Order: sequence, then C-alpha cells, then structure tokens
Amino acid sequence: MARENSQFKIFLLMTFASACWAGAFIAGKLGLSDFTPLTMTLYRYLIATIIIIPYMLKTEGDSPKPKWNDLPQIFMLSLTGIIGYHLLFFGSLQYTSSINSSMIASLKPIMASILAIWVVNEKLTIQRLTAITIALAGVILTITNGDFEVIRSLTFNQGDIMMLGASLCHALYGVLSRRVSEKFTPTVVVSYTFLLSTIALIPFTLNENPIGVLVSSSWIGLASVVYMGVFPSFLAYIIQQNAIKTMGVNWTMPFYNLATVFSIIFAVLLLGEQMTLVKALSAGVIMFGVYLNSRIKS
Repeated sequence: MARENSQFKIFLLMTFASACWAGAFIAGKLGLSDFTPLTMTLYRYLIATIIIIPYMLKTEGDSPKPKWNDLPQIFMLSLTGIIGYHLLFFGSLQYTSSINSSMIASLKPIMASILAIWVVNEKLTIQRLTAITIALAGVILTITNGDFEVIRSLTFNQGDIMMLGASLCHALYGVLSRRVSEKFTPTVVVSYTFLLSTIALIPFTLNENPIGVLVSSSWIGLASVVYMGVFPSFLAYIIQQNAIKTMGVNWTMPFYNLATVFSIIFAVLLLGEQMTLVKALSAGVIMFGVYLNSRIKS
C-alpha cells in the first residue's frame, strides 16, 4: 500500500512537471512581446542558474565536479541544449503557434534515438524504426496542416522548420549528455551547463540593452521569464530526476507526451489558438509514435 501511495505521488508530481514544460510554450509566446529570443534565453537561464547552483552545492556537495579539461564537453551541452535550442525555440514562436511548436518538440526523444545510432552506436530495431516513422508522419501532418500540396510547393511555415531545428539541438544535447553523465551526476551536469550558458550569452546580449529591456518590460513579460527560469528549467527537472531514480526512464518518458497535451489545452484556453481536427490528429499520431519509442528497451 505504501509503495502504491508513493507511486501515485510520483505520478502526480510528474503530471505537474509536464504542465510546467507545457507552460514554457505559452510563457515564451507571451514573453516575446517584451524580449528578443536572445535576451529571453539569457534571463531564463540566469534565473535558473541562481536557483540550481545553491541546490547542487547543498545536495551534491560531495559529488565529483568538472575540471578545466571537462569544460569543452559541458560547453557543447550549453551550445546545443540551451543556446541553440532556445534561440530556435523562441524564434519559432514568432512565426508559428504554440500548438505546432509543442507538437514538433515532442519529437525530441525520437530524434535522440536516431542520433544515438551514430553517436553511441545504438542499434536500430524494426520496432524503433516503426515508432520513428509514425512520429515523423505526425510531424509532416503538423507542418503541412493536412495540405500535402505544401510538400510539392515547398512552402513550409518558417516557425515549424525552426522548431524542428530546435528539437534536433535538444536531442543532440540529450545524446551528448549521456557521455558526460558517466562522470558526473545529472544535477552537476545541468548546473554547470546552465552556468556556462549564462556566461556565454552575456556578451551577445549587450547590444540589446538587456537591463533597459528588463526595466521597461511589462509584468506579463517579467512573469514569463521568471516562470520559465523557475518551473520548467529547475523545478520540473528536479521532479523528473527523482522520478527517474525511483521509477526508471521508461516509466518517466511518456510524460513528455502529456506535456504536449497540456500545451494544446493551454494554447487554446490562454492564447485563443485554434484547435483543428488536423492538429488533433497530428498530436495523436506524434504522441503514439513517441510513446512506442519510449517503451522499447535499448
């Protein structure tokens, strides 16, 4: 009975984490009214770094920490998973809907599986190939909005293409982090990744007058960056890591699918975006493909 209660508690916490991840698509859309993609990325990870570094020192004080020769690997994680991903992610929200972005983002586990074939020599089984094909079909349906003449005329939405690039960056981050995580705990890796990302972003945002932008931003803009720094970047990550430690990766991965569902609900209720039959079908196909992929043992 105690085990069932503990599992139900973890289920509720992971559901909350999924809602946090989904909220990032809404917050990002709202924050773009005050911030550029570059400045918003800086403030998101400045806030997250200020929170996670003390947490890491308190909970992982005795764990090994990166040395100078480890920093290039950590910086590659910053370049792909933080800087590259978020510039493309926030950029995509300028041209496409939160619904489209969230559905395409749900492909990250699938892309990571594909990249792992070359980077860490994982085998491509028939089951995994089937799951990948199903998810890709859903993405094509999303990008074309059910009009396959788009493929012939090559008039894809710029934002959807940027979100595909963002998802590829984050998938590469996931694959590269596997090697780094052999030497350090996930919390240590993420803490140093956030720190290096923030330091690297500062010089590139100076010409955007980030302090002036922050002072003149609306309360909605401020709330957006604070939300993204605290909830999806820190709190949801800690919940996820504890769930993986307790229940395992395969149990945890399907919650990425739930984040897509939350994103669609939030976009319709809070942003007034339209939920069409084609988008509903696309979401179902993508989530089914990702779910199949998450249930396949490596």
